[in-house]
Amino acid sequence: MKRMLPWLAVAAAFAAAALTRYGLIEPEGYGFLCEAGGPWWCAPRDAVIVAFHSKAIGWFALAAGVAAFVARHRPTATLAAIIGAFGLVLYNYELSAVGFALGILVLARPARTHAASTGTA
Repeated sequence: MKRMLPWLAVAAAFAAAALTRYGLIEPEGYGFLCEAGGPWWCAPRDAVIVAFHSKAIGWFALAAGVAAFVARHRPTATLAAIIGAFGLVLYNYELSAVGFALGILVLARPARTHAASTGTA
């Protein structure tokens, strides 16, 4: 079950990103409502829009993916895959795809055992 947690987190990230995109960002009426100083959720919605316009999501996914790939660090790989999933759904697919792929490559590898990582048998 422990090996499944990163994959479940990535699946949840795809679902959350889809809900954000199709439930909060794309409805045209919400844009008009937020322009008029709408409800509390307009500020987080605007922050997500700024993040994907500035490609911050993609750059973050790429940085995490490179770090995870170089260090072969599974928690960082999970982060890269999660942020990459958000970027793929939220319009930052160029950079996010690379970060996502690097994270998935690290997660797909078998976990190193302590003996294998220290060189002892």
